[in-house]
Amino acid sequence: LSSQSALVIVFRHQHIPSEEESASNTRTGEVQKKMAAKNQEEKVKPKKRSNKSIESTSAAKRTCEDAFKSTQKKIPALERQEASTPDNHLQKAGIHSYGKDKSLADHHEFAKQTVAPTKLVIEPEHVDELLKRVLTSLIEMQSSLEEQMDNAKNRIFMEMDEMFKEVDRCRTEVERGRNNAVMHEVREVSTRLAAFQNEVNERFKALKKKLDQMPDIASMPRRIDLQLKNCGRTRLRIS
Repeated sequence: LSSQSALVIVFRHQHIPSEEESASNTRTGEVQKKMAAKNQEEKVKPKKRSNKSIESTSAAKRTCEDAFKSTQKKIPALERQEASTPDNHLQKAGIHSYGKDKSLADHHEFAKQTVAPTKLVIEPEHVDELLKRVLTSLIEMQSSLEEQMDNAKNRIFMEMDEMFKEVDRCRTEVERGRNNAVMHEVREVSTRLAAFQNEVNERFKALKKKLDQMPDIASMPRRIDLQLKNCGRTRLRIS
């Protein structure tokens, strides 16, 4: 009896859950499982950065890379400039000194050639022969010019005589016809012919004057000969 009473007492004090409590407990367990799974996924996934922080980081990185590249490009040029500067100065100094030495040497050579006595020798025979040739040429030119002028003068005068004869014939015919208008034209032509004849005479006078000056031109070689002889004597005395 004692054992049976004890079992009855234990059974009475034991709590038996209802259907609602069991369903609630089931839902609570599922929620807890989902929360645990979500927490586990968040732990496993990597953290995402914000767009602003990523953009600022990439811009700073690009700026640093550009500055580094430009610095790297400048380094070889600076090295070449530093290496070539003394060489350029030395090269320019050498060129300048070479130019000075060359100009000084040319000046010395010019001074030697100027101060040295001349080796030019003027032979009187050659001078006389040259003067004879010049005089002969001048005489031939003078005679040829005179002949040509005489021929031209005679030819012009002959043509003018023919023209005057023609005018006289025209005048005679006009006088016969007593045509005053034609006579006026004939007088005008005669006046022009007279003016032309005067102009021709003046030109021939000028040519004659130039021919009269030919002896002065012919005497020029003699004066040149005297001057050359005087120069030759002076140089011989100096040498």
